[in-house]
Amino acid sequence: MAYAGETAGSFLGRCLGRLGPLGPLHRVDTKVCYWYTAYVDALVLDSSALVTLAQADALPLLRLSAHEAVTVPEVYRETVEAGLARGHPDALAIREAFERGLIRVRGAGPSGATAEGRHADPLVLALAERMGAAALLVNDRSLFRRAFTLGLPAQLTIEFVQDLLRGGKITRPFRDSLLQKFIARGRYTSEFIEAFHLLME
Repeated sequence: MAYAGETAGSFLGRCLGRLGPLGPLHRVDTKVCYWYTAYVDALVLDSSALVTLAQADALPLLRLSAHEAVTVPEVYRETVEAGLARGHPDALAIREAFERGLIRVRGAGPSGATAEGRHADPLVLALAERMGAAALLVNDRSLFRRAFTLGLPAQLTIEFVQDLLRGGKITRPFRDSLLQKFIARGRYTSEFIEAFHLLME
């Protein structure tokens, strides 16, 4: 999802600061963000995060995470089955990531059962809640806010990439090339990326 220029400062501050609407962006917000998301057992991915990584040829980055990448069957249906039916090229890369075990499917309910035909978002939230300390990796502003309202630790795709840089898993030039791909594919606006740099650097 591309974030409009209006949200590039205020929304980014809320996302990374977890402190409500902010004025000037402060470096301390970064510490709050990574305290909140760094020590979790798994990454629960929604469709928007998978598509964002796939369109930037960045799905292999999931192997660099210290946490297992999991999702619900509905996300597979949205990103792979529906994606292939609609001719989306990223669907092939996402399917391969599932086949290679980069992402594992888990049911959202206690029995592992899922609701055929339901939208993935509530099931992704349910899985993240059921897993307790799981981080929810998203690139959807609405879902991010819903997770925050429920008290679930959520992380934007761009935060995930920055976390890998901070952990020495990727280089700064590689990080920068990914951010440019995110912009080129329409996943973030250049203004949002600039605001992110101001906060994180």
